[in-house]
Amino acid sequence: MYEGIKIKGDKYEAKFQFIELSVGILEKLLSGNYINFSMCEYYNDDTFIDLCKVVFSLVTMQDHKELSSFTKLNSLTYKTIEGFL
Repeated sequence: MYEGIKIKGDKYEAKFQFIELSVGILEKLLSGNYINFSMCEYYNDDTFIDLCKVVFSLVTMQDHKELSSFTKLNSLTYKTIEGFL
């Protein structure tokens, strides 16, 4: 979607800040036991599945070398994936 667009200024402020925010939200949902999966299934609620798709798409679409240069975001991403699995 944004391929070919040159980011002027700080890449973290322009792009990775929002990715870190979304990964952080998912991590807090997973580690805080806020999701009752049986209730999601009972009410046919796909919100959690959609959130996971969006967050994992955001992470996997980024350049891995560029993503790993932000150590806080990188460690949060791996912590979230570990909690998810």
